[in-house]
Amino acid sequence: MTYAKALAAICAALILMFELASIYLLNHRSATYARISRQYDEALKIRPASAGEPPNVLMVGNSLLLHGVQVNRLQEMTSSSMRIYPIFLEATGYYDWLYALHGLFFVEPGRRL
Repeated sequence: MTYAKALAAICAALILMFELASIYLLNHRSATYARISRQYDEALKIRPASAGEPPNVLMVGNSLLLHGVQVNRLQEMTSSSMRIYPIFLEATGYYDWLYALHGLFFVEPGRRL
């Protein structure tokens, strides 16, 4: 019985160690996580444009949009007509977008996100 307890303790310690290591690596070594965090922080600062200013546009997409659109060039081409704030979320699929967009656009009255 003591071997089982020792094995359980070792497994618990390994799980905890792997979890802490993954959190550290995600926060400090992941370029994708850093980019998404930066884009998200910029998107939170978006406010409606004042009169005479170009409108602010939040452009949300997956990896296809990330690799298919040259955001800097798009921003240069549209800088007089709109301000673009991109967020690209990789490793997403159809159902991720279906439920996210459904929750965004079809919210019941009185319900807050």
